[in-house]
Amino acid sequence: YIFRGYSRPILFPINGPHGLGVTRSFPIKAGVPGEAPDHPHQKPMFFAHGWVNGVNFFAESADCGKTVHDKLLKVQSGSRRGLIQTSNKWVAPDGKIVCSDTRTLFFQAVPGGRAIDWEVSLHASHGDVTFRDDKHGIMAIRMHPNLRLDNDPPHGVTTANGQAVNSEGVSGKAVFGKRAKWIDYWGKIND
Repeated sequence: YIFRGYSRPILFPINGPHGLGVTRSFPIKAGVPGEAPDHPHQKPMFFAHGWVNGVNFFAESADCGKTVHDKLLKVQSGSRRGLIQTSNKWVAPDGKIVCSDTRTLFFQAVPGGRAIDWEVSLHASHGDVTFRDDKHGIMAIRMHPNLRLDNDPPHGVTTANGQAVNSEGVSGKAVFGKRAKWIDYWGKIND
């Protein structure tokens, strides 16, 4: 859990049960073969939203907001489950705090794999908060190139074999922008 140095707290690396990374490394680690060096604002795994009170908290530029780590509230580890709980401030480019959040990330071993659960409570701690409908947010994960749903040869991605289905039975690229309770996203990396 990296909470300094970026425009928001991120998770990196995220490794599967065989020790292989399941998210892309760029832009935290550049020059990885087969990874497209595009969309540097899309870090491996994060929580953000496109527009909150007219401020873009998903993109990264001087006129965008940042989610700033405030403090660690709880850290627990164990052989089966661990957690990190933090408080964070959503700060506009002018320094005004738009809102805040409390997030708890649970890391646990499950039969045949691992699970990461995010529990996020947003707080209208500094006045009314309006979330504009936007395709960017709220949970985001940028998958390993092999787990992409399609290839992108101009950017060096030629081994994509990802599959996706959500709780509503929608599959493939059609899952993007659709409401669902969960998304199952899988594929092969190095067999």
